[in-house]
Amino acid sequence: MKEEPFDAIISDRAMPRMGGDELAEKAKEMLPERLFIMATAFVNLLEQSNKTSACIDSVLRKPFTKESLLQTLNECFLPAMAC
Repeated sequence: MKEEPFDAIISDRAMPRMGGDELAEKAKEMLPERLFIMATAFVNLLEQSNKTSACIDSVLRKPFTKESLLQTLNECFLPAMAC
């Protein structure tokens, strides 16, 4: 099987067996250069509690549209491309 390159990981926060925060930490250990975007319906709770992991590059509010996903990706990638 041929490996295909990818630039970002998009994951839900609430998942069985392993939460999105733990997945973000493991993903950044293995692939620190990849962006990690967390999708959640509880953005307000994350902001209020300041419990967003440093491994998470951006938070995407659920439910999201194709446009809001593209906007989040653009916000993540455009600053990196300017360097």
